Amino acid sequence: MNRPTRTRWILTALIVLAGFASRHPVSAAEPFLGWMPVQCVPPGGSLVLDMKRFWEPAAGENLNLTADPGVSASFDRDSMELRALVDATSKGIAEIRVDVVLDGKPTGRTGILTLALEEAGVSPSTSQPAVFAASRGPDGLVFETRSSAPLDRISVVLQSPDGSSRPLEFQQIKETLRVPAAGLPKDAWVRVVVSDAKGRPSRAARARVVPAEGFQWQDGIIYYAFTDRFANGESANDRAVPGDKVLPQANYHGGDFQGIQQRIDDGYFEKLGVNVLWLAPLNRNPDGAWQEYLPPYRHYSGYHGYWPVSHTEVEPRFGGNEGLRKLVASAHDEGIRVIADLVLKHVHIEHPLWTSKREWFGSVDLPDGRKNLRLWDEQQFTTWFEEWLPGFDFDNPGAVAFLLENARFWIKEFDLDGYRLDAVKHIRYGFWPQFRTAMRAMDSPSEPRYFVGETFMDRRGIMGFVGPNMLDGQFDFPLYDTLLEVFAKDTQGFAELEKSLSESETIYGKETLMSPLIGNHDKSRFMAFADGDLPKPGENDEEEIGWNDPPQVDHASSYDKLKMALAFILAIDGVPMIYYGDEVGITGAGDPDNRRMMPLDSRLNAAQKDVRAQFSKLAALRAKHPALRYGDRRLLLADDKRYAFARRHFDDAVLCAWNKGSGSASFAVAVDGTLPDGTYRDVLSGNTLRIKAGQAKFSLPARQVAFFVPGKSSAE
Repeated sequence: MNRPTRTRWILTALIVLAGFASRHPVSAAEPFLGWMPVQCVPPGGSLVLDMKRFWEPAAGENLNLTADPGVSASFDRDSMELRALVDATSKGIAEIRVDVVLDGKPTGRTGILTLALEEAGVSPSTSQPAVFAASRGPDGLVFETRSSAPLDRISVVLQSPDGSSRPLEFQQIKETLRVPAAGLPKDAWVRVVVSDAKGRPSRAARARVVPAEGFQWQDGIIYYAFTDRFANGESANDRAVPGDKVLPQANYHGGDFQGIQQRIDDGYFEKLGVNVLWLAPLNRNPDGAWQEYLPPYRHYSGYHGYWPVSHTEVEPRFGGNEGLRKLVASAHDEGIRVIADLVLKHVHIEHPLWTSKREWFGSVDLPDGRKNLRLWDEQQFTTWFEEWLPGFDFDNPGAVAFLLENARFWIKEFDLDGYRLDAVKHIRYGFWPQFRTAMRAMDSPSEPRYFVGETFMDRRGIMGFVGPNMLDGQFDFPLYDTLLEVFAKDTQGFAELEKSLSESETIYGKETLMSPLIGNHDKSRFMAFADGDLPKPGENDEEEIGWNDPPQVDHASSYDKLKMALAFILAIDGVPMIYYGDEVGITGAGDPDNRRMMPLDSRLNAAQKDVRAQFSKLAALRAKHPALRYGDRRLLLADDKRYAFARRHFDDAVLCAWNKGSGSASFAVAVDGTLPDGTYRDVLSGNTLRIKAGQAKFSLPARQVAFFVPGKSSAE
């Protein structure tokens, strides 16, 4: 098909699709109420919870709230805000029952909102009460508690598959909580939170009534195979932007779907231990070069995929529509899920919609005469990235209907398993419940799709877009920031990492599928910080460093730092994400230097191969040990150079430890029954550990990690 004919075909298809979306909006929202994670509120404090994150009401529905003594609660139907005020003398945990009513009558849909009443900023402590799932059998579930003070309050909640939740009866025998299984849906979850007489709440422990069959998203490890820079499998589709305006770093390098598929076929991802591929945006991008509006006014191509000129055609340089179908089919044959980057915020000015549906877009001109460009915080929901990237107006019903229908189109057309959502922060909150309603209608009952977002905000800001009626999770950039200081720069100790991780666990909740990471395509590479190339004295612009003085790895110890960081994200809750090349220690400063071509195996040195081998070993360990994906996490030690915590889920237990010091370090920690007495083996070194009377003693060499699992033989 020649270019003019192809353009007319795309324009016609888009106008038809746009007209369909306008006349036939995505199906009306079905009533829905989703699980609410535990919310942390200090005594005497207040909570404002946006219920759009959890509830999709039918016409005429409202919420009735019943709160425990010491808590007052109200709901405003217009703003969809639930407000709670906690008495200053209250402590421990409290609950609010949420009933969905229609014309004042109960609908049968209920939810439980549990409040952890704890002062903000309290440092994590080994004396904090703990609870974990201990056993599961035909008669029900057994949870065990560990507390240095008597328990004061226990919350046991059933979280049903339909999103509703309710309190459960249980039997307490000393440190044991028994939950009968009779009448419970087999694919429901039971969540337990306890608090002690000193008013200290535990973290939540969750367990399914019956073990899940098949893949769950908690089992996933994501690999961002940045399409143009990962592997060139078909040279026939190579087509860089000609001329000298675009420097090589900002031009196409030839990576494509065929290259990714070849790595599937040769077992690379299986050996690495990843089971979810994240692909760069699929849309066709412009053929030419475009100049940034800020100095130094460089020209860029659309190699990254974020400049759509079509909402139906896949980028031909990547392999086109047919290449994508083959890639997804090959991935699915190998048990690998595929999520794609979905660009909702904007289009490129060469997109036919910019001409045919101009009313769907906002204005780049502000009333004060300024250009509304890159004003990320001041004009959060209306700013444009560049003058040639028009942003959609998300108050326009036609634009919203089109984008929702198009999101459904990509999933239906190419059998995708979910999306990574770009620029979430810059799309109005009200869009996301509509998006999730449209996506929920396409979910498989056995395996819902996964929707993970990108938002550079603090944890509360991130969570404003997350919930069962919005996104499943987002990338945990606040934790990433601390991780970088602790492992790469060595400017903070493990006490700060534990504080940051605990804050993530507290604010996000056990139900949320956040994604921990050590880097992505918008961040300078971990290795540039680990090796001391960043930050660079006298130069704050990391992008300019990439252009003028690109980092190289000079210190062998930098690979040890990388291994420790990768081990950390594999040891915590969520769906960890690895950016292509981090498994072999690629370095790089700001975009586009952080997007170098993936090196061939033949060009890797021994240290790089060692990083990949350890990641593979720990990824396999994570897959084999549910404690690392579902279990309670109990802090054992966190000081400047040493870190240890235990994870337990039923009869599975793992002790994880780090020594980031320059010399050997000794550990002596009390596991207090969280890990049963017995022999454990570090899957990395093969060293054994004997836990006796709840005490564990071992040592770690400099800059090393240990994952101890039960048994004398390796659990690799």
